[in-house]
Amino acid sequence: MAEIPTVAVLVLMFAGLVGAVLFGWVMGRGRSAGDRVAETEATNTILNEGPVDLMAVMSDCVRAVQGRADAKAVSLKLSLPDTLPVLRADAGMVHQMLSALLSIAIDSTPAEGWIVVTAGYGRCGLDIAVADTGSGIPSEQASKVKTWIELHGGDFQCNSLVGRGTTVALTFPPERVGTAITGEVPGGS
Repeated sequence: MAEIPTVAVLVLMFAGLVGAVLFGWVMGRGRSAGDRVAETEATNTILNEGPVDLMAVMSDCVRAVQGRADAKAVSLKLSLPDTLPVLRADAGMVHQMLSALLSIAIDSTPAEGWIVVTAGYGRCGLDIAVADTGSGIPSEQASKVKTWIELHGGDFQCNSLVGRGTTVALTFPPERVGTAITGEVPGGS
């Protein structure tokens, strides 16, 4: 009998040959109820898009949970560049994403641990990252945040090392990013 990693590699290779539709169906069978609920909710969601001052949103979110972090003796740091471009997005949903990630990070990080929130702009778009020394992100919460970023055409990445911590990165695509100097909003009039 083949080992599980070998079977997984074969399934992935087969999926690449027959296309993304079959791959989505095969992988979708193992999804949690939370994933399916998040997808259903997403299909009924209309984005309230506009210009988002990401530095302000990130500062507000960190300020809102600072007391919880302090009460647990968890170091919470916001590390941002001097400027960030304007983002075209649903500000409320961006706030929800970051608030959810910070709440999870605080809940999963032990006393004397740390959480760092960063953002930056590169070729692939605008990245927001939350890194911590916690135990990881529950799959139901991950699927909600993943759904919210995908509604913006973005990507969700989660890397977790047992005993070391977790980093979650949200990437908004370049077409949603304006310029920091002019304040020009992509897709705006």
